[in-house]
This record gives sequence, structure tokens and C-alpha cells, in this order.
Amino acid sequence: MYVIAEANLGRIRLASGDAAGALSAFETALALLEGAGDGEAEEDGEGEAEGTADHANAKKESVLPSWKQSRVGLQVQFGFSMAHFILGQHDEALAAFEWALSTLETAEEWKTMPELELGAVRAHVSILLARVLWTLGGHDREEAAKAQLLDSIADAPQNLGVMVSLAAAGAVTGDADLMDTALSDITNLGRVQVQALDGEGHVDFLISMEHFIAGRTKDGLVALRDSTRIKELTTTKAQLALAEALLRIASLPSATESQRESGRQATERALILVQERAAFESGEMLGSVARLLGVLYSIEAASSSTSSAAEEEGSSGVQHREAETGRSRAIEWAQRAVMASPWEETHWTALAQASR
Repeated sequence: MYVIAEANLGRIRLASGDAAGALSAFETALALLEGAGDGEAEEDGEGEAEGTADHANAKKESVLPSWKQSRVGLQVQFGFSMAHFILGQHDEALAAFEWALSTLETAEEWKTMPELELGAVRAHVSILLARVLWTLGGHDREEAAKAQLLDSIADAPQNLGVMVSLAAAGAVTGDADLMDTALSDITNLGRVQVQALDGEGHVDFLISMEHFIAGRTKDGLVALRDSTRIKELTTTKAQLALAEALLRIASLPSATESQRESGRQATERALILVQERAAFESGEMLGSVARLLGVLYSIEAASSSTSSAAEEEGSSGVQHREAETGRSRAIEWAQRAVMASPWEETHWTALAQASR
């Protein structure tokens, strides 16, 4: 039972931002799990020697069954990996995820699990590993993340989480074939099953992204409207979500001027709505607006840099001033977000990015 207590302590510390404390708790839990087998064998010998029912009952209460040990151990490995990642110990984090995958392949307890359940667990580990690889950045790691997800499809061909992750990877990298294939597989699951599994509406959101990338703005807006996630948001949050979707498309290297303009207009509409409703009192809203303006500024700055080499000084000078205005707005809103919710790391990140 101490193992579960240490595992829960690690998860609580990780959620509260104490990665170092979480790592310590997870290490203790792992040490207890590693010694559980030896301890169980020793207690068996003692139980036979003493031959008492009380001792046998005490042993059952104090020692986790092997199937539960394996599940708790996997959760501890997840937390162990994430704690290393948050602490910037990326090699250790990746090694821990690989260790978790290896455990699923070699541990006897997992070999007796139904294949469907085992495939779902493997898919979960693969998704977490792919997210870490993607966050670390770089072409090689992005390709490794895609490969990890594609491999997990073989184990869990109908796992919605893997399909959504592949579709998202295709959207971010501009890999239309990957995105189309993943979304096609999702569609084949059937609308009822997708809605049952996708409570946050990620699928409709990705379908809207696919339409936006292809220039089908009207179809994209319809998909956003149908999204369960968007329906549950307030009007202000829905406008922010729409602006975020359009700006993601606008920031792609292949984006057209029309797509960039749609992103600008959606951002302005969202900003006006936030101001009219005094929603700026919410740190969450401020952070969302700050991130949107930061992306918009980066798009305008890139456009200014590109045009300055090809256009005359007057035109490029105007674009440069517009980009600087966008930068000032992004910094202003990021500062407001930090003041409203100084404990939110994402607000500080938005401020740092806008100030560069």
C-alpha cells in the first residue's frame, strides 16, 4: 500500500508543479515495486513457518497482487518520465518512456492481458512519448514521433487517440496525406462512436482545420460549429477558438494571403468581444488573447521581412510599422495575463515570445 501512497504523492506534486519532489516520490515507489517480489517470497516463507491465519491475512493486505503491481508500476513510469521532462532532463525522460514500452513487451503480467486492452495501453504510452518528442522539436524527433504513432496503429487499429494525434501531426507539418488518411480512418469508425469517445470535440476541430488548409473556409466553419467542444464554450471562448484555428492555418508556410487575412479578422473580432464583455478580468481569457496576438505578430513580422526584400522602401516600411504595432499589442496583453494570473507559466511564455 505504501507504493500506491508514494505514486499518488508523486502525481499530486507533479500536478502542483513540484517536479523535483514528484521525481523523489516516484523513485521511492519504483524502489518499493522492485523489492516487492523479494518481499513477497520472504513473507511466503514466514507464513509457512508461523502457519497462522492472521499472518496470512496481514500479508494479503500489505502486498499488492502482481497484476495490480504491474499497473501501478506503469503509472509510476509515466510520472517518472514526465518529471524528468519538466526538469529538462530530456534524455532521461525519453529513456523512461522506452522503458515503459519495453515493460509492456517483456513483463509476464502484461502477456496475460487481453490483446485489445494491451493495445490500448501501448497506444497511451506511444501518444505520451510522441508528444514529448514533438515538444523537444527538430525534424528527426518529429519523424520519430510520427513513426511511434504509426507503429501503435498496428496494436490498436481503432484507437481514437492515436488517430487524432496523427491527424494533428499532419496538420502542424502540412502533411495533407497523413492528415487525410487519419481523418478518413476516424470517419470510418462512425459518427456515434466518435462522439462517444471524443467528448472534447477534437475530431471536428481537426476536420475544420483540414477544410481551412484546403481553402474551404465555409466547410471549415460548419465543422467548427458542429464541434462538441465549441458548442460547450461561451460565445467569447468560441470566437477565440475560431481565431486560434484560423491563425494556425495562417502561420503555415503554404498559407495564402486570404488565409492570413481571415486569421487577422477573426482575431480582431475576438479581441473586440473580449473588450466589450470585460472578459479581460479573466486571466484565462487574457492568456488566450495574448497567444493569439503573439501568433499574429509573428505572421506580420514574417510578412514584413519577406516583402522588404522584394518591394520598395515605402511599402515595406508601412508593413514593418504594422508588425511593430502588433508586437506592442501582444506584449501588452501578455503583461495583463501575467498580472491577472502570475502562477500560469503559459502567460510568462507568451510574454517572452512576444518580447523577442
